Amino acid sequence: MFRSHARRSLGGRGRCGFGRKQGRAIGRWRSATCPRGRRIGRRGIGPGVVGVLAVLAAVVAPSAAQGATTQTFTAPGTSVYVVPTGVTQLSITAVGAAGGLACGQGTAGRGASVTGTFAVTAGELLTVSVGGVGGTTCVTTSPGGIGGGGSAAAFAGGGGGASGVSLGTDAPTPASELIVAGGGGGEGSVAALGGSGDAGTPGSLPALGTAAQPGSATAGGTGGVDLSGAGDNGGNGSFGTGGTGGNPAGPGAGGGGGGGGGYYGGGGGAGGNSAIVGGGAGGSSFLALDASATSGPTVTSDPASVTISDPPGPGVSLSASTLALGSEPMGSVGPEQTVTLTNQGSSPVDIAGVQPGGTDPGDYLVADGCVAPVQPGNSCTLGVRFAPGAQGPSSATLTIVSNSPSTLTLDVSGTGTAPAVGATGPAGPAGPAGPAGSAGPAGPPGPAGPTGATGPAGQQGPAGRIELVSCDTVTQTTTKNGRKHTTNVQKCSTRLVSGTVKFTATGQTQARIARAHVTYAVGTAVRTGHNRLQLLLTPERKLRPGRYSLTLTKPGRILERKTIRIA
Repeated sequence: MFRSHARRSLGGRGRCGFGRKQGRAIGRWRSATCPRGRRIGRRGIGPGVVGVLAVLAAVVAPSAAQGATTQTFTAPGTSVYVVPTGVTQLSITAVGAAGGLACGQGTAGRGASVTGTFAVTAGELLTVSVGGVGGTTCVTTSPGGIGGGGSAAAFAGGGGGASGVSLGTDAPTPASELIVAGGGGGEGSVAALGGSGDAGTPGSLPALGTAAQPGSATAGGTGGVDLSGAGDNGGNGSFGTGGTGGNPAGPGAGGGGGGGGGYYGGGGGAGGNSAIVGGGAGGSSFLALDASATSGPTVTSDPASVTISDPPGPGVSLSASTLALGSEPMGSVGPEQTVTLTNQGSSPVDIAGVQPGGTDPGDYLVADGCVAPVQPGNSCTLGVRFAPGAQGPSSATLTIVSNSPSTLTLDVSGTGTAPAVGATGPAGPAGPAGPAGSAGPAGPPGPAGPTGATGPAGQQGPAGRIELVSCDTVTQTTTKNGRKHTTNVQKCSTRLVSGTVKFTATGQTQARIARAHVTYAVGTAVRTGHNRLQLLLTPERKLRPGRYSLTLTKPGRILERKTIRIA
């Protein structure tokens, strides 16, 4: 039942809790009879017997809170609220109590109002606490209000108690609080024209010193400080409890107001003997982080209270909980049967769909006629048909998925039978031949055939054309910035020749045609007549069109090197 809530402080509390074992205190508000001499915490109730009796009355009669749509708690003290059956969320508004007046006059700090909606579980126990107004006397110490209000010195007002709701019935912790509305600070001594702070705000300043500070999200507020040295400083607030007001310097002087109760209590005001003393600061407020639809805290003059509502949501019902769809042959679909869904709640129902489950969910076809939100009092229809996939009994459960807190299910059943087989009819006449189909894709190429016989040699082609490239080194003179510069450049000329090309050669001349250091043809000078030589070249590679280097050599030196281009 007990769960941890993330905390969102809006601006605390120490108490005895309901005890299930002997010797533990009863009630969230510790009375003067709490065990082990621990003083009353956030929810101090005053006389011990009265406090215990009040808590016992709330414990033994929890049924008063059960089943109520809205219930408001106004009496200072604690009550146990049992979450009604079927309720999944609660809307809670808490109002903290005001601080006490000094001698019954002046202006005291006001409490806070906070609202939030929380997810709950049916049957869960919650403790409801309503704060009390801070005490006021003109002679003795003024007590703080029930719910953690800090006490005050004579002639000053006590701090107002906080109101709120926590999980379970044990002593509250920061993790068990759902909602807290801080109480207001008590007024400083009226004889000294003191003031006070509202919930979540600082107390009034003393004549010389610092003001009491409100409780925060994680700590109690610091008490006011009297820098004159004539009075006592105010006490610091703590979880659930406001700080006490500082004592005055002597008889007839002003005392500080008590701090307001809260998630963390406000600091008490400083005492003194001057015309102005410090008022108590207000306590902080709180909402659990998982709360939704939140508002506040806002300061209010309304009396302390806690109001709990279980918001009425959409409520739906089906006209039938089962459908028997009879027998149906395999391969066929049976007739549709329908059920009616009716919204009996006070808000629209959104049907997200129908979720099939059970043994044979695939045998049933659902026609969802509830596609639009179903308004309160309206209805829609769901249709179901049986399409068996096998012979024998079939069943499934259809769950209607909606935003309703109640879950609707429809149990459907049927029996699959053998498919109906009719007599074989006579063969029909042959139909006409259809049109020729389109040509299919070409097949893959066949394997290569054997190599044929070598054919006769063809006629000799025309002589190729050779382009001779002759290059000479020329010295050029240029003038730049008044100075002459000489540059050696190479000038080349080309000419196309055909037929016989003459080169200087001897009987020992060798020839080589190459490109990029690759030899394409080699040869020698062959004597063809009296004093006539002819270069006879033998190709080593296929000569393709392009430029080549022709080199003529004799043993020991290069005779001539020409660049030629094969066309």
